[in-house]
Amino acid sequence: MQISLNNATKSFGREVVFRNVEHVFASGSRTALLGPNGSGKSTLLMLVGGALMPSKGSVVHAVNGTVVPQEEVYRHVAIAAPYLGLYEELSLAETVVNHARFKPLKNGLTATDVARIAYLENALEKPVRNFSSGMKQRLKLALAILSDTPLLLLDEPTSNLDAKAIAWYGDLLREITFHPAMGLYLSHAGNQKADPSIPRYPDENYAREIMQLFTIGLWELNSDGSRKLLPNSEPIPTYDNGDITELARVFTGLYYAAPYGWGGGGWADEHFTRPMVMYADRHDFEPKNLPHGVVIPARDPSEANGNQDVRDAVDALFRHSNTPPFVCRQLIQFLVTDNPTPAYIKRAQDVFVNDGAGVRGNLAAVVKAIL
Repeated sequence: MQISLNNATKSFGREVVFRNVEHVFASGSRTALLGPNGSGKSTLLMLVGGALMPSKGSVVHAVNGTVVPQEEVYRHVAIAAPYLGLYEELSLAETVVNHARFKPLKNGLTATDVARIAYLENALEKPVRNFSSGMKQRLKLALAILSDTPLLLLDEPTSNLDAKAIAWYGDLLREITFHPAMGLYLSHAGNQKADPSIPRYPDENYAREIMQLFTIGLWELNSDGSRKLLPNSEPIPTYDNGDITELARVFTGLYYAAPYGWGGGGWADEHFTRPMVMYADRHDFEPKNLPHGVVIPARDPSEANGNQDVRDAVDALFRHSNTPPFVCRQLIQFLVTDNPTPAYIKRAQDVFVNDGAGVRGNLAAVVKAIL
């Protein structure tokens, strides 16, 4: 969706909130609105989303070059904001069904899926009036983010969030590691310990990508995102092929939670709705040497110990000194600007390291610092 503001002015009575705004929000773009309380950010978002009309000028919404009539704009917009309410007499399940009548959810998601994603599984049939403010905000965010609409608007998305709703980056890393869709896409579902007599060796795809894309990146970084250099001014790699091979041994023994055992999953939808499970007889329990001197010790073969290997490896990457500046640079580039200054990266990574309450990887605090 493309949205064009043409000399847009909004006033309430004699108070002018903003005047003569000229801007085009291009399809596929991301925009952050910055400013102090009372500066008109929420009013401008409501104008962009079609909930308000300008006092002067115009706002034009277009999808694939076709102008959307004003009365139809709401079907193309998903928004989460503190001032938008929920029907409190409805249950969570009824709220999702009612929402989907106007805005379908992505990938055919159900009310059960929304509840699970929002950490509200136990509140599926509970009336919304009995939700805490944090639970309501989680539901608002889930409905907005999971709606299949071309425009997503988030106004103070972390407002009223409770502790359970704040996503620790370490938790996300662990969840995506065990997620069957990631296991299929990056081919560690069905990964087995080495057997040189066949020959068979662990697939290294996920081991490479979790380092390169999700945590430490390719080059060692200073806290401001600049590269650390050798005396000859060459950058320092964060890992080598040997590290990939060692880490790949960690991600062995994981397979779909299917009722037919090893080799009998990955073909039905329900196999992708539950985390992968550990098959101890397929996992490598010998010691593994990871980047920066981290050692995963030898353990007795068991499902619990195999899962512990995975958790220890992911946690080591999460706590690596490279992860805060690398991840924060990516977030800034996706959310605000392609070319952030070192000082900007440093401010964000400092919050990643410690949100002020001693917590590392608090994404809500990091995003707030970025925006």
